Amino acid sequence: MHELGLMQTAVDAAVQAAVANHAARITKLTLWVGDAAGADPDVLRMGFDAITRNTIANGATLVIEAVPVMCHCSACRAEFTPARADELYFACPLCGSFEVQVRAGRDISVGAVEVT
Repeated sequence: MHELGLMQTAVDAAVQAAVANHAARITKLTLWVGDAAGADPDVLRMGFDAITRNTIANGATLVIEAVPVMCHCSACRAEFTPARADELYFACPLCGSFEVQVRAGRDISVGAVEVT
């Protein structure tokens, strides 16, 4: 359940940014969650409610936006989205090479924070 730690980090960052900008309340937090980040959106949502209690984000809306996996093949320079995001390694669908770099879809980040 590493999702709880990830959510705590995201909420802490959002609260710090909101306080630094003199916001009284966070009304909405958007998270960008990579399809290959290994985080369960349902667990993130459950953790959000518990973690925001007694903070300026209490009662805020959580929006989770999926970020697809985007890969680049070093061998043939193809850009592609793999058929399955849960693979440990990705093969290029054009040339079959495993010389692939994941450029997006493995991270979780705060996309936006709405405040009042």
